[in-house]
Amino acid sequence: VERPVPAPLRGHEPARDPTPDNRVDRRAVFAGIGFLGGLLGGLLGVGGGFVLVPLQALWAGVPQRFANANSLVAIIPIAVAALPIYYFRKGSPQVDLHAALFLIIGSVVGAYVGARVLRRIPDRELKIGVALILGVVGLKELVIP
Repeated sequence: VERPVPAPLRGHEPARDPTPDNRVDRRAVFAGIGFLGGLLGGLLGVGGGFVLVPLQALWAGVPQRFANANSLVAIIPIAVAALPIYYFRKGSPQVDLHAALFLIIGSVVGAYVGARVLRRIPDRELKIGVALILGVVGLKELVIP
């Protein structure tokens, strides 16, 4: 039986393989990636760019651009799930809503600009940029905790 060739999305990136034999496996991989992203997001305040993006590329073979977009969409429910735990803790809340408001404003503008610029960056350079940022942040955490 010949498998159908997935139709291209935009440009040269193929659509995911629609055949049912790998759907369960891919769903489990994405659920595992999501679990790790949520776990590390709740524990360390990171998850999107530092966990979800690289693991989608490594474990699920998702192209970098799609991994970036998937990560941004997944961040919303991760943040919503963690907010009540941080805000309604015994004692005083650990969330400064005033500071968070300005983080949201800056993040929304930055995400819009970043998504627009992303279209102009070739895949290879994008991967190198992500790797460099991850390396610099990791090195900073080791040297200046």
